[in-house]
Order: sequence, then structure tokens, then C-alpha cells
Amino acid sequence: MADAEAIVEAVSRPTMRFVAVKSTEQQAALMVHRTRDLFIRQRTMLVNALRSHLAEFGATAAQGIHAANKLIGAAADVCRSGLPDIARRCAAVLAASLEKLGQSIAAADRQIHEALVGFRGGDPGGAAGGHLV
Repeated sequence: MADAEAIVEAVSRPTMRFVAVKSTEQQAALMVHRTRDLFIRQRTMLVNALRSHLAEFGATAAQGIHAANKLIGAAADVCRSGLPDIARRCAAVLAASLEKLGQSIAAADRQIHEALVGFRGGDPGGAAGGHLV
């Protein structure tokens, strides 16, 4: 009941502006961007987790995503050292997840680029740019 009253109130206001409904192509493009953003947040979380776990064993790497490859190398070095087996397996899983997310982000970037090229070429739906996952 309250929702209906709010809708009536909103519609009756003279200054109320309405937003056009997005097309399915626009929604799909937004979905790719939001998925990429999610992947980037997950990658940041993974990098921070891996860095902090490896620091407990004496391996350090610079902060920032630019140091992610060096961090994966540090994980491999630590895994070859005398770490407990469970710590080695956890570091390997985190490093593999980090690499997979990098691939997914690159796929999303390609899809966004191809859609943009398709849009500029007159095809608003864009080109199918591969799979994100």
C-alpha cells in the first residue's frame, strides 16, 4: 500500500523527471562493465590476502596491482621453500585464482572494446567479444 502511495505522490509532482527505459543492449553493456568492476574488486582482495599471508612467512612484495606478477613469483618461491603443505596449497590456490581473474578482466576489456568498435561502426549491439569466465 505504501508503495502505491509513493508512486502516486511521485507522479503528481510537477518537477518529477522520468528516466527512459534502457534497451536490452544497454543493459547488457552495463552488465559487462559491472562484471569487470566485480572482477577488479575480487582481484584487489586476492592480492591483499596473498600479500598478507606471504608476509607471515617473510615474503614481501610492493603494494598495488602493478606488483601482482612479482607477488605471484614470490608465492612460487615461498611454495618451493620449507612451508607447511597446507600453506603451500593455499598460496597456490590464491595465485591460480589471481591469474584466472586477470584473464577474466582481460576478456571483459576485449568485450567492452569490441562492443565500442561495433557501436562506432553502426552496430549498437557490438560484437560478441568472447566469454568473460
